[in-house]
Amino acid sequence: MKKVVLASGSPRRKMILGLAGIPFQCITSDAGEEFDPDEDRHKIPVILAERKAEKVFSLCADPHQTIVIGADTIVVLGDEILNKPVGKDEAFEMLNKLSGRKHRVITGVVMKSSGMKQSFYTVTSIKFRNLSAAQINNYIDHRKPFDKAGGYAIQEEIGRIAVEEIDGSYFNVAGLPFVETLNCLERMGYSLA
Repeated sequence: MKKVVLASGSPRRKMILGLAGIPFQCITSDAGEEFDPDEDRHKIPVILAERKAEKVFSLCADPHQTIVIGADTIVVLGDEILNKPVGKDEAFEMLNKLSGRKHRVITGVVMKSSGMKQSFYTVTSIKFRNLSAAQINNYIDHRKPFDKAGGYAIQEEIGRIAVEEIDGSYFNVAGLPFVETLNCLERMGYSLA
């Protein structure tokens, strides 16, 4: 059976992939996260995921027996991409912008094995209810959202108090669309049985 490698250090992605009961290894990719701001919003996370997968695949000792999974998630409000906030002020600004509004969470996934590559993206629409400044500051102070696209993690208390509507995959918002990832692994020849 092929070995699965997750090209990520994200605890959220590790947790999601772990739900499948698949043995896997994590190798954090140092691939750059720069992108053309004029690029189609749906393509950006796929481009970034591909960089991660390619970088980690190049490090594999036995590429013929390895499937590398790269993933990247972006949050899009209108046409604006909300990356990982750099500090408290930027996190507050992001969450305040999301307050009372709909946004999209797009995760791109690329799987690479010797002579084979699959990619896809998943879009989930989220609507936040109106949040007070105190709620936003409390979340920032207690959860340190600086490693999360859009400044939040749906599985934390902000998800319970802020999310009014969700249309699509919950796991996508957490960083790795679960069912779609399993389907792609099967297309790559990995047996889930």
